[in-house]
Amino acid sequence: MDRERIHKKWLADELTPEELSQIESQDDFKLSQKIVLEAAKFKADSEYDIPNFESLRTKLASNKKASVSFLKYILPVAAVLVVALGIFSLWDKNNDTSFETALNATKVLTLPDQSVVTLNAESTLSYNKANWENERTLNLTGEAYFEVEKGSTFTVKTKDGTIQVLGTKFNVNTRKDYFKVSCFEGKVQVKNALLDEELIKNEQVQVIHGLVQKNTIIFENPAWLQQNSIFNNVPLDIVFSELERQYAIKITKTNVDLDRIFSGSFTHQDMDEALTSITAPMKLKYQFSSSNQVEIYE
Repeated sequence: MDRERIHKKWLADELTPEELSQIESQDDFKLSQKIVLEAAKFKADSEYDIPNFESLRTKLASNKKASVSFLKYILPVAAVLVVALGIFSLWDKNNDTSFETALNATKVLTLPDQSVVTLNAESTLSYNKANWENERTLNLTGEAYFEVEKGSTFTVKTKDGTIQVLGTKFNVNTRKDYFKVSCFEGKVQVKNALLDEELIKNEQVQVIHGLVQKNTIIFENPAWLQQNSIFNNVPLDIVFSELERQYAIKITKTNVDLDRIFSGSFTHQDMDEALTSITAPMKLKYQFSSSNQVEIYE
């Protein structure tokens, strides 16, 4: 006998003792019992002239026909609960857990597998917590440093490419016209339309305006964790954007060639020192027009 038919017989109280014993151990039957019991807590609509579940249970004890009548009225409520539970389950599985940071802010996150992610300023990270055990996949906008616990494949998806590892330490920076992945431990696989690269410890790859560069690094972790930003052959426009991000300021550029290449660093702890670190080597000047607005010019 198919499940749908036997459940209908159960709801109509028409099962034989043998049939009832066959389905009592089934998970879906147990769920059906719970749903009907929950539905019984609701009062029926007044047009049915049924005051409450207690009254119906009294009728059930004295009249077999009342059982069918009760189910006739309670089943619509149970059906609503079934649909509601189904919708909630679907929503919960599809609902991502997300985190974001503001300008001049960072955040440390611990993932369900105890992997640790540190988000840099103005960044967003999301993942499906309900499905994490089956698929360790995250979506990143901005910059983050990952310390991944060993296990199944760990995937970071960005607008600029996908990064996959099993267990390692690496940094991903995905900004406008700029994509950089740095490996600090283990191996990292980086893929996008322009590259398919495996990085080992102390290697990094960056893509700027479609140009791929691969080089070595000497640090044990990203400089921004120590309140510094470091650049290697990067256009000034990208450097200024990061400066705005770290200090929550607005920079106006007057007669500045934003395509000029900059290699150097700036601190996140002293704005004047940071501005000097960038402008002095490029023979530029700066002045404050307000507390959070800076003009940079030749």
